[in-house]
Amino acid sequence: MLKSSYILKPDELVSKAEGKLREALQSLPFIESVSFETEIAPVPGGPDFIALLRTSQGQRTIIGEVKNQGQPRFARAAINQLLRLRQQYPNAYPVFIAPYVSPDSADILSAQGVGYLDLAGNCLLSFDTIFIRIQGVPNPFPQRRDLKSIFSPKSSRILRVLLNSPPTPWKVENLRQQAGVSIGLVATVRKILLDREWATEDKAGLVLKRPRSILDEWSSDYSYHRNEIFEYYSIEGMSDLETKLGVFCGQRGIKFALTMFSGAARVAPHTRFNRVFAYIDDKLEDVRDQLDLKAVDSGSNIMILKPYDTGVFYGVKFHENLPVVSPVQLYLDLRSYKGRGEEAAEFILKEVLEKIWSQGRTTTNEK
Repeated sequence: MLKSSYILKPDELVSKAEGKLREALQSLPFIESVSFETEIAPVPGGPDFIALLRTSQGQRTIIGEVKNQGQPRFARAAINQLLRLRQQYPNAYPVFIAPYVSPDSADILSAQGVGYLDLAGNCLLSFDTIFIRIQGVPNPFPQRRDLKSIFSPKSSRILRVLLNSPPTPWKVENLRQQAGVSIGLVATVRKILLDREWATEDKAGLVLKRPRSILDEWSSDYSYHRNEIFEYYSIEGMSDLETKLGVFCGQRGIKFALTMFSGAARVAPHTRFNRVFAYIDDKLEDVRDQLDLKAVDSGSNIMILKPYDTGVFYGVKFHENLPVVSPVQLYLDLRSYKGRGEEAAEFILKEVLEKIWSQGRTTTNEK
């Protein structure tokens, strides 16, 4: 179950927002006072707070919209609300405040002439002779737990389905069936993708909008060391060893797929390698004994990964008669394999994944 974000009660959040705004404005020497209207009529759709700013040039009004999340979806909702309120407060400066305003949200807000401020300390307040801009303060709240949780084994099965396909609409039920997870989990991941505007949704279904952003976040959280790793040495050549692995696992019904450089050499060859990299799900002792593999602490020429989740096998395809993990899994594994692995991962991204994503909304995954 996904954990909730950093949540404050509405009154507590507004109080903290007012305090943070007061602190930012009073840092300017020409600000004489900052006060807040304490009695705002509880009109639906009204501002969350009204600040009265007094300077040597006169008084200025600030209207504020406060939300518990600062991702793009919430920022856009706040912009719409604040711009509507400008009809009631024509000379007021609109400000959005949240526990943390993401960089994407900051760009959206500033493009619409709406100021922002978060409890972490990032802000943009630009009106009259006032300009305060602070960027790059990291998110100190556990909001990122929600983001990391979509990369958990079961949640990431949903991402595998979406990222390994062209950006076509997916109905929730079909996505659930493809990923092999519950409807509730699909709904939760869907909400996170929409909140961050990594996906859009219409009557046709859910469509990835920014697959690269998702993959960047996932790769920063991922390591192939999540898997159980076995290092062996064989006197066989790389090609012969891969073939024998494929034949033996195929005969015994053992899940097997090449990954890292072994997989990349078949999907988008561009580099040489001197080790075999493969996922094997079961009966590793049988594989070891049949192929006469010797366990070693160093100098191995075959790395076998026992997967942390069977989701790594989603999207496996045969290349040169051997199964290879999906381009997404290849990218993740290579990206976390420092040095040449990062270079190979970028090659997979450019030559395979971006071409898949560029195919566009050609079909609808109905159900």
